[in-house]
Amino acid sequence: MKDLASYLKIFNKFRHFESFRDVCLFFQIPLLWIALPCLLLLRLQTVLRLLTPRRQSLVREAVARDRYQKILHFAHYWLRWKWIAVYNTCLKKSLLLYYFLNREGIPAQICFGIKKNEGNLNGHSWIETPSFIPSPPDYNNDFIKIYTYPEMPVEIFSTSKNSLSS
Repeated sequence: MKDLASYLKIFNKFRHFESFRDVCLFFQIPLLWIALPCLLLLRLQTVLRLLTPRRQSLVREAVARDRYQKILHFAHYWLRWKWIAVYNTCLKKSLLLYYFLNREGIPAQICFGIKKNEGNLNGHSWIETPSFIPSPPDYNNDFIKIYTYPEMPVEIFSTSKNSLSS
C-alpha cells in the first residue's frame, strides 16, 4: 500500500505533462531563469530584443489558453524553489513570462511602471496579454505605465475571439 501511495505522489507531480513538448518547456524555464542575471548585464532594450521571437505565429484561442496555463503553472512551480529564485524580482519574472508566452504564440507585452510611495519612487514590471486571456495576477493597479515593449496595435489586445484564430 505504501508503494501505491508513492506512485500516486509521483504521478500527481507529472499530471501536467501531456507531451514531450511540455516536459521540454518545464525544464527550459529554470534554465532561462538562471541565465537572466547574465543577460541583465546588457542594456534592457537589448535583452528585450533577444527575448522576442523573430517570427511570431499566433495560436488559436483554446490552444493559447491551455499553453498560457501551463507556462504559468510551470513558472510558479520553479519560482517556489528558493535555490532557483534567489533574487525573485518582478523584472526577471516578467522577462521569463514574456519570452515563453511569445514563443508559444501568445502575444504578450512587458510593461514598466512607477508610483510614488512616501516620497520614494517605486518601479514595477508586469505582463499584459490579449483580452481573451487574463493577465497574470499582479499588483500593478497603483503603477503608472511608462513603457511597454513591444508596442503592439491595440486591436490585438482588445478585439474579439476570432482575431487570434489561425
